[in-house]
Amino acid sequence: MLRFSKLLPLFLLLMWLIPVMAQESVTDLEIVAADTATFPIITLQLSARDAAGNALTDLDGLQLTEGGRPVETFEIGTQTKGIDVIFVIDANDEIDSIDLIGDVSRLAKVRIAIANFANQQMSRADQDRISIIVPDDAGARYLIEDGTSPADVTDAIGAYTPDEFPESTPLQAMLQTALDQAAAREPGGKYQAIVLFTDGGQLADQLDYDTLLASAESSQAVIFSAILGSIASDSEVANVTNLTAPTGGTYAHMPRTDRLDPLFAAIASNSVVNTVRYRSRIAGDGDRTLELMLGEVSAAYPVAVTVLPPVVDLSETDEPLIIADSSSADSDPTRITARVNWPDGYVRSLLSVKLFVDDVEQTVTRPPVLDPLGKLTLDWDATGITPGSHTLAVELTDELGLSTRSESAERTIQVGPVVTVIPPTATPEPLPTATPTPLEIGLTALQDNRTQRNIRIGLFIIAVPLLLIVLWRWRKRRTATDSESAPSTPAVIETSPTTPAPDAAATTTFVYFEPIRNADDYDGPIAITRELTTIGRDRRYATLVFDNETVGRYHARLLFSGGQFLLYDEGTPNGTVVNGQRIALEPCTLQDGDLVQLGRVRLRFRIETRQDT
Repeated sequence: MLRFSKLLPLFLLLMWLIPVMAQESVTDLEIVAADTATFPIITLQLSARDAAGNALTDLDGLQLTEGGRPVETFEIGTQTKGIDVIFVIDANDEIDSIDLIGDVSRLAKVRIAIANFANQQMSRADQDRISIIVPDDAGARYLIEDGTSPADVTDAIGAYTPDEFPESTPLQAMLQTALDQAAAREPGGKYQAIVLFTDGGQLADQLDYDTLLASAESSQAVIFSAILGSIASDSEVANVTNLTAPTGGTYAHMPRTDRLDPLFAAIASNSVVNTVRYRSRIAGDGDRTLELMLGEVSAAYPVAVTVLPPVVDLSETDEPLIIADSSSADSDPTRITARVNWPDGYVRSLLSVKLFVDDVEQTVTRPPVLDPLGKLTLDWDATGITPGSHTLAVELTDELGLSTRSESAERTIQVGPVVTVIPPTATPEPLPTATPTPLEIGLTALQDNRTQRNIRIGLFIIAVPLLLIVLWRWRKRRTATDSESAPSTPAVIETSPTTPAPDAAATTTFVYFEPIRNADDYDGPIAITRELTTIGRDRRYATLVFDNETVGRYHARLLFSGGQFLLYDEGTPNGTVVNGQRIALEPCTLQDGDLVQLGRVRLRFRIETRQDT
């Protein structure tokens, strides 16, 4: 028995060879398209194939660079696109021959092969399309174009029985027709494959290889070939290889129809394409070259994106800013709004926002909020500012490092609410009055008594409804206070302010986090009462604070928008995880019962609707 020490080197060699062998299986890597519509998020569509043309979905070890800089974080996925297959039949006078006694003709084998592909490889979701091109007097014609039904494709090829076959077909025109059809497709769409059925013997005389290959490169079409006949000679193999190999395709010899099964499976495997999604760091304009590397194979793709700095505007309103009296101990911050526009059309997050008053940077009490419509809200600590006219400016930097500063705006700052002062009017001098008689005095006293009685009755009529309203509001407030003080009942956030039907019971929606682990700061439910809740370890940035070293200073934010609760991760090292999946580039919509993990802090998100009693 061999000792373990002798087996160890062999084991290590095998562990080294396995990934090398896996990487060497990739012979063709290509970036098919780059989608920049949601920039700075860019989605690449790529194809990775082995020597047989099979699509590969295992991209372990893939590397991405943008403008020569490595991209550390990206997502690899797949997307079902479907396939466009164009069968081209070189129906010359040899295609009607029978190679072996008791066999069927070559044309019959072509019919069987295409029918098999349609019935076995075509998607049942109408994602695949098949066309068949045959020769005619004008050069080329379609038996069927963009057929999506296996039955239609089978009927079309089954009915093909020409009266005579030419000695040589117009194969250049037929293949060019197929390539023109592929070129008319949208880049980054379905996989484009052309399958040529031919005996291969006359290709060198029939084809202008350079022209066809140039068209194949521009249309992103891959050419495959099936060699007809009982034997494939070296010259026939060389002829089809010169056509297929430069496009990334292969050939198969077809003495029997089942010999095409691996080639057809390779074509069908390309219905699913690979995607790479990442957050770009491109700033400025001009081309940026993206490069993918997998093992020894690489692919490059130029991306042209013009990125301009944002524009911030403070001139939407000139209303006075109201600041609290300096004698008030618990004063709210002064709220300032601005409008952020993106000249390049690419909305991005903000890295920093600064407020300047008379060119002096001010303290912003909590992280600024930029809503989807471009409204920027800042809460300013205006302590120590003097009332009067001041110049305001906002400076911001977006996530790509592009900075901008607004034009200075003149704003009036006042203390307390705006009060309209009405100038006093002159008091008229009283007119002299006659001294009343005893009878007039008695009548006046009687009138006064009646007037007072009427006033008392009126006040009583007014006071009773007011008292009832006060009692009702006090009772409602008492009920709400009791509910808030109960340890098992969180506070309320208005998620759907609708008016209930007259006969329907009123309901209240409670939104809260339920602590599960490492949330020692809270004994019970953590109420969510704001449209924006910032979460972190530092009270300067977070309204929901967790004193845990694994939680970032500004870890995440929860935004109530459009009737949904959106959870954003703010790029923290320990990340934000929802139901076991880490949030990457986009926010996660939270549902009732979702498990949320911030570092080692674990919570359950709850939305609870109760009927009011």
